[in-house]
Order: sequence, then C-alpha cells, then structure tokens
Amino acid sequence: MGEVVHKKKSTARRLSERMSTKATRLISAHFGEAWPQYFVSEYPRSGGTWLAHMLADYLECSCPGPSVFPVGCRAVLHNHWKFHPKLRRVIYLARDGRDVMTSYYFYRLRSASMPMSSGFKDDMGVLERALGTGFDPEDTARNLPAIMEYEFQHPLGAGRYNWAQHVMMWRPARDYPNVHYATYEALRADCVGAVKGCLRHLTGEKPDDRRVRRTVEHFSMESQTGRKPGEENTNSFARKGITGDWMNHFTVRAAEVFDRFAGKALISAGYEPDQDWITRYDLASD
Repeated sequence: MGEVVHKKKSTARRLSERMSTKATRLISAHFGEAWPQYFVSEYPRSGGTWLAHMLADYLECSCPGPSVFPVGCRAVLHNHWKFHPKLRRVIYLARDGRDVMTSYYFYRLRSASMPMSSGFKDDMGVLERALGTGFDPEDTARNLPAIMEYEFQHPLGAGRYNWAQHVMMWRPARDYPNVHYATYEALRADCVGAVKGCLRHLTGEKPDDRRVRRTVEHFSMESQTGRKPGEENTNSFARKGITGDWMNHFTVRAAEVFDRFAGKALISAGYEPDQDWITRYDLASD
C-alpha cells in the first residue's frame, strides 16, 4: 500500500513539474523580455547548472530550481527545453554526447544508491530495466552500452528527447540571433572567456573582467567541492568535471552503440569529422 501511495505521489510530482515547465516556457516565450529573463538550455549533464549559477551571480538575479509555479521574475532559468523561436537571451550549452552519456550513467548509479533521494525509484527503475535486477554496479564495461541503448530509446529527460535529437533540434539556433551557442569544452578550456561571451550576448554590454573572474573562481570545482577537475567522487553531483572522460569508460561495443544512435549528431555538433572515430581511439574490447 505504501509503495502505491509513493508511486501516486511521484507521478503527481512529475506531472506538476511538467505542467510548470510548460507554463514557464510559454510565458517566457511571450513575456520574457518584460522582467527580463535569461535562459540556459542544455541536454542534462552538459554543465548547464554550473553555467546558469555563474551567470545569475554576475547578473545579480535569481537562479530558481524546479518550481510548482511558473517563474515570473528577473532570473536565469536553467532548462532542458526544445528550441523556441520566440525566446530571447538564450544560451544553448552543448557537450560531447559521449561524455554526457558517461556522466548520465554514473549520475543514475549515484541516485540509485541513495534510497532516500527523490530520483531513487526512477533511476533504479531505469538501471534494472536496462541491466536486469541484481546488476553489478562495478561492471561499467557491460553496463554502459546497455544503459546507452536504453537511454537513447527511452529518454526521460529533456522533454523525452535523447541527446542526438536535442542537439540536432538546437543546431539551427547557431544562426539565430537570439541564441548564443556555447560548449562545456570551451568552459573547461577558458571559463572566463566563455562566460564573458555569454554575458555579452545576454546584456549587449562588455562584461567587467574583475567581476567575471571573481564569479568563475567562486563557482570553480575547487571552490565548490574542494577537488580539482579530474579528482573523482562518485557520490557528488559534480563527479569529475573534465572533458574526454568517455575514453576512460567506453569499450568498442559502447562506441558502436553510441555511433548507431548518435553518430551523425556527433559529427554535426563538431565533435568528430567522420564516422571512423571508433577506430581512431584505443578502446578496450569487450
């Protein structure tokens, strides 16, 4: 009986969040310039939370989390929305889908290891449907390809779009004047420069170098977690904070699964020049 009640509450919560997100998106598209509102859109696990908080800090406005009400105030709204041509002041943050899927896998493992977390039942359900009950959480070589195959066919985040669909949906936005296309890789390579580019787009003004540097330092991985990028903590939301981590976990089979579902999107997003990328890396065989 308790499980049924919990399931009903969980379903009601998800329905409420979806309705709120749709309402906020609709209101933002038509009235977002009046507050004003700023938008950071991404596929989950692409660094959007990090970027949104840096921008909100510099702009001295709120960065609200999920709400049961449409957000109607000056704010940076972090979201996983599909492209909407009427939105203004939008940053789309892209990330190599191979890193996204690797990060998503470990994120689900973390959530599924925490029975009291809000996402426990959903994430454990995904893992068990993809891997079977009694799966070995340490067997990444076996688990990752199966999880990716499941995620691409049954996406839960980003409005039920998978990474390839979401990235391709936003690709035309590169030429759209209201959208600034940024990447997680650029944030890691030159965070100050990347944030300044985002701020110039959002405000139309030259950012203050000193304030940007202060914001970037405050939200650096070292300041927020006490760890340097690359120092892994599987129990943290910011697990590792690096680019190219997929090469530490992808086997040939994992690469083949990713390529089957998202190879064209990977090339279109500029992360590989062609579909021969699998043979260019020294990936372990299964």
